[in-house]
Parts: sequence; structure tokens; C-alpha cells
Amino acid sequence: GQATGCGAGGGSTGHSAGTLAEAPGAGPESATARALARVWAVAAGAGGSPQLSACVEGSLSARLVGARQPYMIRRAFEAVHASRVEGVQSGVETSVSGYTPLAPMYILSNGRRMNLQVAVHFDRYHQRTDVLVGTPIILATY
Repeated sequence: GQATGCGAGGGSTGHSAGTLAEAPGAGPESATARALARVWAVAAGAGGSPQLSACVEGSLSARLVGARQPYMIRRAFEAVHASRVEGVQSGVETSVSGYTPLAPMYILSNGRRMNLQVAVHFDRYHQRTDVLVGTPIILATY
């Protein structure tokens, strides 16, 4: 499979956001982290509420349908100690949103904290299974 970035945008967060950090010797990523930190500081200085959304999209050549989709999502949630907040499932798609204490930012959904969304969808046109992971939610169409 392959992985790419997906979506962009924002929403309200439940509390002020954390900080951006970079690993020593991070190479080109360190310039990106510095640029994001500057944007973050300017937005905060202007009275804004800076936030960061992230999404990763990957695909599998296998067709995952039925119980295999929720199983994959459950394993992803277990890996980050997340609890389920809400979700939907159809014949070709499963999407579950939840909360993990490992991520500092969150949004509120019906009064509950939410900062993780995992979706698994069979793409009939490309004959592959797409997997999207977003924080605090997936902002791209899937």
C-alpha cells in the first residue's frame, strides 16, 4: 500500500493546544517545525486559537469488508489507548471517532472529547481499500 497526507482545515478545540517539537537532527522537517511554530506564535499573539490537524491516508490492495474493517479500526484504537465516541458502518465503509489521552488537542462531539477518527472504505473504482486516520478528525472526503 501507500500513504499520503489528506485534508486540511480546522474546527474548535476543547482546550488550548500543545507545543510543536522537533527531534535533534530532524533535517528538512526541522525547518517545517520552525515555520509552523512561527505561524502558531503569530496566531496566538493575535488572539487566535491555533490548532493543528493531521491526516494520513493509505491503501491496501486487499478488499476489506464486513467484520475486517472494524477489526482494523479496533487495533488502531488499541495502539493509541483510544476509546470510541461514535461511529458508522455500512457494507463498504466503517468510520469510528474516539478519544486518546496521547493527543493534547480535541474537539467536542455531543459534549464528549474527540481527537481521533479512523475510516476504512472500499474504493470500487480503484479496487482497493482506503484507510484514513485523522486528528482531531478526518477533514478530507472519503
